[in-house]
Amino acid sequence: MKYSLMNIKTAPSRNGYSMSCTFLIDNVEVADFVDIGDGSEPSFYTYRYKSNRAQLLYEQWTDELDNTPEQYIAWMGHIIKVTKSLFIDILHACIVKHKHFPLELKSL
Repeated sequence: MKYSLMNIKTAPSRNGYSMSCTFLIDNVEVADFVDIGDGSEPSFYTYRYKSNRAQLLYEQWTDELDNTPEQYIAWMGHIIKVTKSLFIDILHACIVKHKHFPLELKSL
């Protein structure tokens, strides 16, 4: 599966950076991601009412993340359990730095 972000907007915040974007799987818009940059958990607003395909892709992605074991990310130097918001953060970093996306989900 191919993951991408579009409509990326970032801004400095009191606790780092805020970011909003549209998350795509296989070129299907599946959710809007919003991190307000205050240290709270970011939000996902799914497109479940917009498209059945979008909802199915989003659910498959979240199931795979839940079932994927911790992974060593070489350029981060850590073994981590990838959450939804961390997945988006890593994807965003790869886009900005023109790096290969390092995560491998169990069956995606």
